[in-house]
Amino acid sequence: MVDSKKLDELIRESGKKKMYLAEKCGITRQSFDAKRSGKATFTLKEAQALIDELNISDSRQVVEIFFA
Repeated sequence: MVDSKKLDELIRESGKKKMYLAEKCGITRQSFDAKRSGKATFTLKEAQALIDELNISDSRQVVEIFFA
């Protein structure tokens, strides 16, 4: 389960649009929103794309966000 609040905070701080991040993950905006809200789960490839795009370098933060 994803920690939506922490993920949304990082997205806001990055200034990147959710549509852009969805494209980088290779999914639709609707799928991105479902995964972001916890209705579906991110694949490892999608999570890695977000980690790269949002410049998440702290492994604890990765665990807190994607394995909440």
